[in-house]
Amino acid sequence: MINFQVKTLTLQDGQTEEKREIRIGAVTSVPRLAFSAHWGELHKAFEGMNIPVLKVTGYSWGASLQRGLKMLVDAGCDYVITIDYDSIFSQEDIVGLITLAARYPQADAIFPWQVKRGGVDQLLLGLRDIHGNPLHAAPAYVFNDEMTACASGHFGLTLLKVDALKNTPKPWFWEQPDVNGEWEDGKEDADMYFWRVFRESGHIACLATDIRIGHIDEDILWPNDQLTVTRQSMHEYQQKGRPNLKIVAPPILVPEGPIMLNLGSGDSPLNGWINIDAKDGHWVFPLNVPDAVADQVRASHILEHFSHRLTSQVLKEWVRVLKPGGVLKVAVPDFDWIVRAYSNGRRADAMLEYYLFGGHVDTNDYHKALFNEDKLRTALTHAGLIDIQRWQSDARDCSSYQVSLNLQGMKEG
Repeated sequence: MINFQVKTLTLQDGQTEEKREIRIGAVTSVPRLAFSAHWGELHKAFEGMNIPVLKVTGYSWGASLQRGLKMLVDAGCDYVITIDYDSIFSQEDIVGLITLAARYPQADAIFPWQVKRGGVDQLLLGLRDIHGNPLHAAPAYVFNDEMTACASGHFGLTLLKVDALKNTPKPWFWEQPDVNGEWEDGKEDADMYFWRVFRESGHIACLATDIRIGHIDEDILWPNDQLTVTRQSMHEYQQKGRPNLKIVAPPILVPEGPIMLNLGSGDSPLNGWINIDAKDGHWVFPLNVPDAVADQVRASHILEHFSHRLTSQVLKEWVRVLKPGGVLKVAVPDFDWIVRAYSNGRRADAMLEYYLFGGHVDTNDYHKALFNEDKLRTALTHAGLIDIQRWQSDARDCSSYQVSLNLQGMKEG
């Protein structure tokens, strides 16, 4: 039996100056062995608040959480806070949730923003359209208010009204397989079951749009061949195995005749060119190529994958391998084109996000810099190129897209 005491707290809304007395407790369902970093931060967040925090362990997350919630309900709490053992938050976040609960009594559950684990970079947020179908994106104005109604949320740091909890049928958490008895698509996890029954009971769940908490995820740090660090998510390791740690690529075979390098060739190699790509163990920066050997260097939609802080260094490296009079051809997403497309009716076009931020299919597929013609011209000039002009692509790669800004320059003799 867990011994604890629930005290009455006086809450004053700094905006309305309204005072209210409430009784509140918190519970976290944890495995027998868990993150110690989280537990220390949890105690720091609740320090001096006179809110009891119950740590409950059992054979399942849902069963343990329901048991802890029942203890707090039976102790006479008006509100309960659920905590996941991998959430990171502060006392300011807790006070923010309680303040919103007092300000919006119609809200039966309130939770902050939190990111899903597992290398997917998605927010734990259950938005639905008017037909009840899940939404994976929403315009920014949806989140203009302090609270946004949602179909479901998470339990990382969630405030629940006890009256609503009492009116929600038990069991509160119940995981169920699909119609074939399998735990595949169509199953219902314990947390999603709770939100469905909670919603069907007429209760309102809301996102606190100005409160954001952290989520601990597992990263693996590998020492690579340059004795620097290669970072990999646990999810990616489980899917693909260890990353390529051979930072120093094997020498690139340089043929006789005109030498043309196609950097970041990916799945679109060009005939007659030396195709260089990380998936083959060759890095486009730095290049394992001697000085002044290439007649042409082509870099289609690869420059934006480097930090904007590295743009100058990357271009100078590509110019280094050019012969005097050699030509560097660069293609990047045109930020001015994207802005025009967005302003002329393509606000809901998901491809604009791909052009801006990358496809996010792996750790290399992220855009870290943006360019328009003026910026790219200036960068090419500073890298030592002259006669900057546009070029037309004849290849079936990203350089042929409407969004592509294609500029070339010649290395001074």
